[in-house]
Amino acid sequence: MAITDHAEIMLYNPTALNDIESSTNQANDPNNFVAFQGIEYTNVETGHYICIFEGEQLLKSPVLDSYFIVKKPNQLWSILDNFTYETNTRALALPHHTTKKSYMQDWTYVNPKYVKLAEVTSVHGECLFEQRHELN
Repeated sequence: MAITDHAEIMLYNPTALNDIESSTNQANDPNNFVAFQGIEYTNVETGHYICIFEGEQLLKSPVLDSYFIVKKPNQLWSILDNFTYETNTRALALPHHTTKKSYMQDWTYVNPKYVKLAEVTSVHGECLFEQRHELN
């Protein structure tokens, strides 16, 4: 499991990344339950990536905001290179919402160092239930 949120939201809540990092570390239970540090890079022109990291540290600076700071995936790859080098960890970037028409994945930006697999489907609200459904 990875506790993630859209990175651009973090610009408006300065403690959010610390909260996510702390919650993830609390949820991680070696040999029983794995919780990864993670954040979503949201780019409506080139595609979304869920970035997950090994270890106890979450990438917090720069915020992976695709609107103002990290505008292209090539910048994302450089940031991941720096973070993984400085922390001696590894990262994965999973293409997310790969077939959604409003922000189709641009596969020309894929970096095989970080992209090892991709999300095939995403069902928003799959963890929610319809309160009025007869089975509830």
